[in-house]
This record gives sequence, structure tokens and C-alpha cells, in this order.
Amino acid sequence: MAVSPQSLCPGTTLTASDVTIVTGASGTTVLTSSTFANPTTAAATLTIKLTRSGGAAITLVPGRSVAAASTVQPPELSALILSANDTLTASGDGITAVVNGYVAS
Repeated sequence: MAVSPQSLCPGTTLTASDVTIVTGASGTTVLTSSTFANPTTAAATLTIKLTRSGGAAITLVPGRSVAAASTVQPPELSALILSANDTLTASGDGITAVVNGYVAS
């Protein structure tokens, strides 16, 4: 089995609508860290959802406030396992998402 560390989401700016930030690769994708930064001058609301392949979206982070010029590292994403074609989506107007992990295949 090969294990490959990866920048799963190298820096995506979110909008008010859901944006896919990570899609599970073939094999197993494991998230190791995630940071969501709000570089704006106003608080923003972060929502993160998990959709298993062929399933309905599950809200993991339901509307967490991120203060202006600050970051959050949601513990809900720590060691989250994604199978092939599972997706992680997020919304939060102006928030930047960075997600790291590895893919085992």
C-alpha cells in the first residue's frame, strides 16, 4: 500500500454558496489538518458538509462564526476519512480553506 501526503485543498476562497474543497480519491483519503482563515474586516459564518458517495449531505460544522482577521481549525475534520468520491463542501463568504492529509492506495 502506498501512502502519499498531499495538500488536499491548497487555498480555496469560499463564497456564500457551497464549494467543493476536497473529493476523496480512489483508495482512502485521510484529513490530517485544516485551517479556515477570515482575512476580511467582518465576521463570517463557516459551514462544512460531508457527502458520502451516493448519499445525502451531512452538516459537520453548522454555521461557526469566524471573527475578522482570525482562523479556526475545526476539530470535526481531524482524522476524517473519505472514500472514493466522497466530498467535503464548505461555505463562508471570503474565508480561505487549506486542508492537508494523505491518500492511501
